[in-house]
Amino acid sequence: MKKVPILLKPLPEPRLEILNLIDILITLVAFFMLTSTFVVEQSHRNIGINLPQVRHSGKTDKVDRQLVVELNKNHQLFYRGEPMDQSQLKELFQKQPGDTVLTIKADKDCRYSWVVDFLDLAAGCKLTKIALEVRK
Repeated sequence: MKKVPILLKPLPEPRLEILNLIDILITLVAFFMLTSTFVVEQSHRNIGINLPQVRHSGKTDKVDRQLVVELNKNHQLFYRGEPMDQSQLKELFQKQPGDTVLTIKADKDCRYSWVVDFLDLAAGCKLTKIALEVRK
């Protein structure tokens, strides 16, 4: 019996499909953009601020520039979850443009005089748009 040689087609040269990599990259970017916003929100909740509750509150408008500072019942100031003293906070306030809205999240058990001192510090740095955050 005679052997017949089998002719195999040459395999195509391997190549990297860039379209599939772009799809994966877009999915990863979207995933990290969504999860990073939740991580920031959760870090603020670890400070232990118990906001006062109200029955009637006004409508909140969206603002372009907002600076959120928190004051807990132990008279500690926080910005983006990091503790700050008044001198650091004053520097932060002075760097802000005049149209920045300062949002204060003060614990319901903190002293009124602390909030007034805080408002005085903001007014001294030309921050005049101030909001107090509450729970509904």
